[in-house]
Amino acid sequence: MLKDLFQAVSYQNTASLSLFQALSVVESKAMSQAWSHLTLI
Repeated sequence: MLKDLFQAVSYQNTASLSLFQALSVVESKAMSQAWSHLTLI
């Protein structure tokens, strides 16, 4: 029971961590694109 609960929590943490990593990658790409647009002006 406790082991299953721990696995569920760790799975949720892994999912939210990968989601956070994907968001930060998208954010950094958007920031670099915005920066290149700013330097072009």
